[in-house]
Amino acid sequence: MKLKLGLAVLIAHVALFGCGGGGGGGGGTTGFTVVGRVIALPSGGAPNPTASVQVGQASVLTSSADGSFSIQVPDGSDSLLVLWTPGGSTISFRYTIPPPTGGTANVGDLYVGLDKVTVEGRVVNANDQTAVSGATLRFAGKDASTDSNGRFSLTEIAYSTANPTSFFDIVGSVTRPGFLSQSFRASTPAVSGIVTIGDVLIVPEGGNEPPGSPYNITGTVQPRASAPGTVVTLLSSGTPIRRMTVGTDSRYGFWVVAGSYTIRYQNPNNGLSAPEETVTLASQDSVVNRDVTLR
Repeated sequence: MKLKLGLAVLIAHVALFGCGGGGGGGGGTTGFTVVGRVIALPSGGAPNPTASVQVGQASVLTSSADGSFSIQVPDGSDSLLVLWTPGGSTISFRYTIPPPTGGTANVGDLYVGLDKVTVEGRVVNANDQTAVSGATLRFAGKDASTDSNGRFSLTEIAYSTANPTSFFDIVGSVTRPGFLSQSFRASTPAVSGIVTIGDVLIVPEGGNEPPGSPYNITGTVQPRASAPGTVVTLLSSGTPIRRMTVGTDSRYGFWVVAGSYTIRYQNPNNGLSAPEETVTLASQDSVVNRDVTLR
């Protein structure tokens, strides 16, 4: 009997200490951090009162200073809910959480407003006016993709019917492999709950033909007889972002966002080149012409 009792005590001790003292099995909490900022319309600033960001059972209030937030969420979380209660009535907006990088997912700027609208439009190739399918759009914290006709629809977008001015300040983006990224804004108020963006033009990364209107950097390479084959390279902060080869018309052209750029000209066929040109676009609507002469 004493032998059986001693063996039982020994087994109990082994079980206890072998499992880490009986506390939690040695496991730890997993998850990642979601950071971002909530912006309220029509003010265009931090929500007042503050908004609540919720992911499952976790929640946090936005900063009263700038609307920023940081929340720890479980692995596998793919969406969050923003709740805002202006005037005693709660309005909710749901947003997608991107995959985390290095333990953090940045959702960027998320918008809340007194109203909701649908934003519609079409993405078009600026060179030949054909529809661009499979483009990714982001606007006011929401994402969408274009269909086979280049059309997109973003639903439940924050809006203020009484004062849509700050809504027009929201900058959207369009990206697609093989094209330069492009920004866009809404310019007309909602009609029956729909804001129509119209055509958003994006420019292919390659190609020898400069796009037609709109373009904002253009010029000719002289003398015309020596121009064909000249490679024109557009650089931003020293990094080439686009190239084109001049044809028999001696023309070149790019369509890019506002900023400062450098243009290089080199004709590998005849060894001629032109001095670099520096171009600064104050706005995307600016048009700068640079005619150069090969030497």
